[in-house]
Amino acid sequence: FEDFGQGAQIARHGLRGSPDDFNLLNMLAFCLARGGEAAAAARVYRTVDSGRLSEQRRVVWLATRGLIAFRGGDHASRRRLY
Repeated sequence: FEDFGQGAQIARHGLRGSPDDFNLLNMLAFCLARGGEAAAAARVYRTVDSGRLSEQRRVVWLATRGLIAFRGGDHASRRRLY
């Protein structure tokens, strides 16, 4: 329903019990970026050890990075990552 504030709140709640959960971290970064908080989304993004991600998760994570770049005004990176 595009309630990114509520999505971020749900992700944060889940991260209390599973602080390294990729899906929750990605959801939080995505919701923050879509909610206009690109800097906060970038901070969350940097907490994931991308070297430990499967190929499928790496693709998702790079797309999230592209969204963060786009929302943060970095259009060159957005084009490259999306």
